[in-house]
Amino acid sequence: MLAKHKQPIEMYQRAQDFLGSIAPPQSAAYARHKESLDAVVAKLVEFSSERAGGQRQSRAEVMRNRTLRRELREKHMAPLAQVARALLGDVEGVERTLRVPSANLSTTKLLAEAEGMRKEAAALEQQFIENGRPADFLAAFDAVVSQLRRTQLGKAQGVGRSVGARTAITKVLLQARKTLAIIDVIIRESYRENADLLAKWKLAKRVQLVPGGSSPVPATGGTADENVGEGSIAA
Repeated sequence: MLAKHKQPIEMYQRAQDFLGSIAPPQSAAYARHKESLDAVVAKLVEFSSERAGGQRQSRAEVMRNRTLRRELREKHMAPLAQVARALLGDVEGVERTLRVPSANLSTTKLLAEAEGMRKEAAALEQQFIENGRPADFLAAFDAVVSQLRRTQLGKAQGVGRSVGARTAITKVLLQARKTLAIIDVIIRESYRENADLLAKWKLAKRVQLVPGGSSPVPATGGTADENVGEGSIAA
């Protein structure tokens, strides 16, 4: 989770915990706003989990992609190219289409190269089988290609999940900030004679400093000054 999201989300959770530990203020509006805060905190947790899940999915698909790219080139394309060079060099077009493409190609270009090699190999299937390739070498080739294509889709889905959740978090943080601002007014008015409780409340709703920096992270992406100079919703 990004620090600019992690810090304010943790702050709202601390504020929620604090409010749950004190007697509810005698305010007709408090219950409604407290219920709203509970709802937005639940959404923040849900979207944070979804964002993390999308990131994990994307990373996993990147790793699978690397493994499958290597498998396709080394275990399927290279043997075909070797047989072609040794025994089929006199067949027109073989030298061009039955070769191992560069490892630096993008996955999309590698798949295009694989399609061309597969087409040529299918036309010469029997010759390849007679010269050492397994009887199901085309099916095995197709299986790896199919898995490799799925990694592209899986990565895109993971990125989409992460970006969508991040956008949702930003919107919910804005709602949470407004809700907590109202609750803050109620708490300070209801407990204005209780300095100890107000000090604890002030600490609970303070956004913690980001490691390595000196400025608090605002709950909704504003400036430190907008957070009353302390990283809190209000002084």
